[in-house]
Amino acid sequence: MKRLLFFFVGFCLHWQVAAQANLVPNPGFEDTLFCPVWTYGSNNAGGAAIKDWYSPNSEPGDGFHYHYFNCYYSIPPSLEYIYLPHSGNGEISIATANDFFIAGNSTDSTFREYAQCQLIDSMRHNETYYVSYFVKNYFQMSIGVSNGTSLHFSDTAIIRIIPYSYANIQNYMRGFYDLSASVTSFQEEIISDTNKWVKIEGVYLAHGGEQFITLGNFKTNHNTRFEFPIPTSNGESSRYFYDDITVMHIDSLEKPLVAYAGPDTTIHILDSVFIGRKISNLNCNWYELNGPLIATNTSGVVVKPLVTTTYVVEQFLANQITYDTVTVFVIGGLGITENNQQNAVSISPNPNKGTFQINTQHAVDQLPVSIIDVNGVTIYTTILNTGQTLIQLPDYVADGVYFVRVNTAENSLPVVLKMIMNRVY
Repeated sequence: MKRLLFFFVGFCLHWQVAAQANLVPNPGFEDTLFCPVWTYGSNNAGGAAIKDWYSPNSEPGDGFHYHYFNCYYSIPPSLEYIYLPHSGNGEISIATANDFFIAGNSTDSTFREYAQCQLIDSMRHNETYYVSYFVKNYFQMSIGVSNGTSLHFSDTAIIRIIPYSYANIQNYMRGFYDLSASVTSFQEEIISDTNKWVKIEGVYLAHGGEQFITLGNFKTNHNTRFEFPIPTSNGESSRYFYDDITVMHIDSLEKPLVAYAGPDTTIHILDSVFIGRKISNLNCNWYELNGPLIATNTSGVVVKPLVTTTYVVEQFLANQITYDTVTVFVIGGLGITENNQQNAVSISPNPNKGTFQINTQHAVDQLPVSIIDVNGVTIYTTILNTGQTLIQLPDYVADGVYFVRVNTAENSLPVVLKMIMNRVY
């Protein structure tokens, strides 16, 4: 009985830890202070009925619109494509406007809406956090789409105005332009989809002590880019739905966030293709296999190979280096790409039985070499002195695919080579 009780308590504690991995309270805007009514066509600004969330520039400024579909009302079938939440019954919408026209009159009515809450726990110094949230464009003929669907972490709340009072308000309805987005869409892409929710992902290195998260646009008018699928004379504005906000320590993820180059793909010659993934702030280097560096500090890149080419991604995250490869097959190309560095570094033989040579175009006094498995774990290191080229891996290294990292010169980027070891062939 004691053993059963111990198991039950342990299971409950494990479930509680897993449930609290997300630092955002009420992340899907489901919990309410009272049963709200459907807010379509009305301005429930500031989240008057929503638990934990509030507007940092609430009355008399503009806050955010809260949409909840339960209790008394449901979404009209004709409007489900606009208002259907990503999950559950709740969602919010946040607007951005530059010199918007009101009632046909040109007014200086630039405004930013925001939603803010306090995290369940403060962030730790120099620790990495995974961030994700879902957005969808609010379709309306009089408004457009824009960049800046972002969030910001802060040590303290960033409320700027006095609620319900116009006295001494300097930034009334203005944005928090002196702050920068902690996470935003990959390469600041403009989200234009009105039917499908788009997942925005990023990583964030905390300075320590961050306790608040704020959703919205932190750009000035000049740096906010608007697009209008339908021409309008109502000025520049956009509105986006937000739902299911996640902030968790990188070690709390169910699966480790290791390097990912994407699936192998086929294109026609002169076409381009995106490889990798879209995660903001993720530090990755991209190489052609046995070739040059082609991109830095990005989790994904657009490539346009003229011949079939294999690419290597080298990811740096939370003091760990991981690798992955992807091959882009080119229809109409001439064959496998040649090394643009004229085979400056190569491995022979490859595949091999655990004994191989590192060949360099120029003599190097000391050549650091690391053998790394597909999970990013360094399993063997050595330094080849002048005249040395042979490496013999110890017996504990199992057959498989490995990455060989070679530092050809001090203060230069390493060369990453893919190697296959098979002792039985």
